[in-house]
Amino acid sequence: MNKNHYKFFCTAANSFIEQYKYNGYVDELFDDNLLVPCQCTGVTDSKGTVVYENDLVNIKGNFEDKRGKVAFKYGSFVVEFLEPSSTINFAFLHQIGVFEVVGCALEKHE
Repeated sequence: MNKNHYKFFCTAANSFIEQYKYNGYVDELFDDNLLVPCQCTGVTDSKGTVVYENDLVNIKGNFEDKRGKVAFKYGSFVVEFLEPSSTINFAFLHQIGVFEVVGCALEKHE
């Protein structure tokens, strides 16, 4: 699994773009308001799904069945809890036990 792999979310289509060729550079054709790059974390969930930035995950066990969004912060991939408690509002992705990808935080639901 390549951590330098990206998938791209198209805000206009409210879905991911398949087979988008990305050379790692931002150029005049790249509109980050239209295409949002989501980097591969190098981690898979309990069902074998590859985890990317902006994925929504359900966490079982260690963190009392919480839901969160995957982000890159503090030099690592973390899960920011959607309902933080007074003592904890994120966890490092590599420290989380059993979790499952359930969607993308960028998707708009009507």
